[in-house]
Amino acid sequence: MAEEKKAQVSLDEALLKQETLCQEKAKIRWHVNGDRNTCYFHRVTKIKNKTKVISSIRNDEDIITDPVRISEHVVNYYKILFFSSNIVLQDSLLVEEAMPNLIDDSTNNLLTMLPTLEEVKGAIFSLNPGGAPRPDGYGACFYQFF
Repeated sequence: MAEEKKAQVSLDEALLKQETLCQEKAKIRWHVNGDRNTCYFHRVTKIKNKTKVISSIRNDEDIITDPVRISEHVVNYYKILFFSSNIVLQDSLLVEEAMPNLIDDSTNNLLTMLPTLEEVKGAIFSLNPGGAPRPDGYGACFYQFF
């Protein structure tokens, strides 16, 4: 019995190592092929889409399995939720109670005004032309030149 228990522990350890190895291989495969537009990417996407399908949904005591009825049920649920004529949701005083006015109307107008071309040009030319590129890949020198 002791030998059998040792063998079972050894098998469990080997299976755990094999599972860990497979997970690592899957991560490597994803890093190599996953983000590019490859057949591996499309295969993984198709598998994910198939496993995330709603095949049935419960409506009170009924279980709906027809895809058309499921989609109608979901659409109706959200129509009722968002097109509700609930007065509490439409009450503008509720917003004023939840969010206090910290600035006056004139300050708010100044903050929401569109900048003028001169302001934009001043901001662009105040940047360091040799600085790091922006998220779009262009540095300040590009914008200053063009």
